[in-house]
Amino acid sequence: MKIEGQFKSDAQENHLMPPESPPRVSVIVPNYNHAAFLERRFSTLFEQTFRDFELIFIDDASTDQSLQVFEKFRNRGCIRAILNAENSGCPFVQWNRGVRLARGDLIWIAESDDESDPEFLKTMVACLDRNPRAGLAYCQSWRIDEHSNRSFVREQRLEWLHPRRWSRDY
Repeated sequence: MKIEGQFKSDAQENHLMPPESPPRVSVIVPNYNHAAFLERRFSTLFEQTFRDFELIFIDDASTDQSLQVFEKFRNRGCIRAILNAENSGCPFVQWNRGVRLARGDLIWIAESDDESDPEFLKTMVACLDRNPRAGLAYCQSWRIDEHSNRSFVREQRLEWLHPRRWSRDY
């Protein structure tokens, strides 16, 4: 494992994240060969209206252009990069590594082939603030193709657990 370090820029001085205090949210981006999606992933993270977060990028020895895409973003906000010399073979190893490195009170595992609405963090943090006993927050998702075309995904995968439970807030 190679730890590239923490990258800071003028964005930090513009209060994306106070330098001396831990962030509210640690955003973990585990990546393996998702160069085709990575630019959109990073862009939607830096478009978040909720700004008190750190970004932990973990590349699992990608063989595509992932690191070149990362280079475009490495100086935006507070980013820590962990660049594995060998592929771990398991995304959960990367999730765990990110959680161990996280400084925030809240964790968001933001998969490298996903994108997010600019209000995502603001909405989810507010939901967790209103429900301090909650240990997990979730939201509905859009299916997005490689051209960012959206199609709505109902909670089909969760209906078998309960017909209505996963379609509303608690």
